[in-house]
Amino acid sequence: MTGTNYNVLKSLHDAYNLPIMFTEIGVNTDFTTAQAQTYINKTIPELVAAKATYNVIGFNWYELYDDPTGPYGILTSNASQKPIYATIKQAVAASQ
Repeated sequence: MTGTNYNVLKSLHDAYNLPIMFTEIGVNTDFTTAQAQTYINKTIPELVAAKATYNVIGFNWYELYDDPTGPYGILTSNASQKPIYATIKQAVAASQ
């Protein structure tokens, strides 16, 4: 959640002191499955941990199903689970 130069969550928390909700997070469609899984396994625990420090109250994964504009989902358009579906499920369970 912190970059080399700028911590957006800290800035938002300090400026507004309001709950923070991520409405769309996901992986780059250019990522391989392994890259996507690495990103998920790093990012979800960070978001959960940010609850205590920055009042992050949740996040919504974008998106549930693939659609005609791209393969963005954790499920295919016919509801078959992609490998990252299990990764997200495990990351969320392990972070609680």
